[in-house]
Amino acid sequence: MKKKLFSVTLSTLVCTLGAADFFNGDFEICTPNSAGVAMPAHWVSNRAVTKNGTARLTKDPGCFRSGVFGLLTETEKDGRLYFRSLKTVRIKSGDFIEMEIFHKGSGKFTLQYIAYGVEDAKHSKFLSTLGTGKPLAASEEDWKQHRVKVKFIPPKRAQGKYTDFSILPVIMVYSDAEIVFDDFKLKVIPAK
Repeated sequence: MKKKLFSVTLSTLVCTLGAADFFNGDFEICTPNSAGVAMPAHWVSNRAVTKNGTARLTKDPGCFRSGVFGLLTETEKDGRLYFRSLKTVRIKSGDFIEMEIFHKGSGKFTLQYIAYGVEDAKHSKFLSTLGTGKPLAASEEDWKQHRVKVKFIPPKRAQGKYTDFSILPVIMVYSDAEIVFDDFKLKVIPAK
């Protein structure tokens, strides 16, 4: 990256333990990865899609909106980061998905979700990754809230095969970006 907005002092990073939201969207519960880097629990970078992109927790001043930690993401030119939750929620066709996240930094991102067809209590089949709109430029100076609401319509190849579905959220960061995120939330609103 050409410029550094946030410095990270990983040696002083301390993980908090305790209750948090279902997705750990406040990024307050963390676990070290194999290299010892503090990562938000229940979130992972998809290596098959990520290229020259990293994510890690930081507690540097200005890099978190609430609590103690923020999620710092960085991508190089021609890179991308596909950062996803490991937790899914059930959803039905016609339900609405409402997601929100606070962001600050430089570069573009989108909120997406992965859809699965639920086969039984222990098995689901990957269907597709679906977007929620065009990439959004991060706020350079102040924390800004990004909120999206989309209707869940199963991919055509899944229609008629499944009656139950599940989704998991994805934060997609595009090339040449340095964005810090905090306070992610996802809500499923049942169809009427």
